Amino acid sequence: MKRTFVVPVMSCICIGICMAAGSCAVRKTAVRDNVELKEGARGSAEENILLAEIQEYNRMLTSLEGEAMVVYRDPERTLSFRSAVVATGDASVLRLDLDEFVFRTPIATVVKTQDEVYTYIHPEKTYFVTPVDEADFGTFLGFEVPVRFLFHSLLGRVYLPQESSGSRMIDERHLEIKGRAEEEIVRFGPKGLPEGLEYHRAGGPESGDIYRVNFDKYEVSGSASDQQPFPMVVTVKSGKKSLEIRYSVVTVNGEIKEGVFTPEDTEFSGYKKQN
Repeated sequence: MKRTFVVPVMSCICIGICMAAGSCAVRKTAVRDNVELKEGARGSAEENILLAEIQEYNRMLTSLEGEAMVVYRDPERTLSFRSAVVATGDASVLRLDLDEFVFRTPIATVVKTQDEVYTYIHPEKTYFVTPVDEADFGTFLGFEVPVRFLFHSLLGRVYLPQESSGSRMIDERHLEIKGRAEEEIVRFGPKGLPEGLEYHRAGGPESGDIYRVNFDKYEVSGSASDQQPFPMVVTVKSGKKSLEIRYSVVTVNGEIKEGVFTPEDTEFSGYKKQN
């Protein structure tokens, strides 16, 4: 089945460029599809229905292939890239082919597996291998976003706080969800689709940075009996910094070509390992 969907991109861009410079650390990026309420956690019937709908929405993606334009902005600079992406739905395995925006010159290919990140630098025909649990995705851009939150957001998913202790309907379009160390407010559009969310560490907005996500330009695609809406534009903001992901054609829940996540055995067999 083919659908149009959003792809997780910018985290891997950061890894690729940082590793090329030999200057990034990396952080574990496990992503959970389910959030289990703690024993004793409470919510009204309406609140629990909304949570169940969010979880089902998050589980609809199992794989994707696509292309996107990625734009990072802050008061001092704007960076633009073209990217092709292949990924499993939970982002546990992902490949990003990154090109220069204007001339489409290949810059790097990044492959994230369960345990390692492979970064292939095309101009130099070299590559680096880094454990996943040593990455810091914000080092390159100076855009420090919690990793699990970032991955869910760039997938077009609604991030749910870990160890959720309950939820509260603020009004018919806003649902507050609290976790052990993080809180968020999910905003729903007129058609009941996630329109965005506001996320911060537990203790209120004054306890740290506030991150805002907008999901825009939903498109409906899929078979006639199984049509699903997905956002084609995702924007993550913190203060005056933003990440905008614009997607064109994306194949969702199709079969991923064998070998796409092991290019060192085929496409890049002549590249020299640098670490």
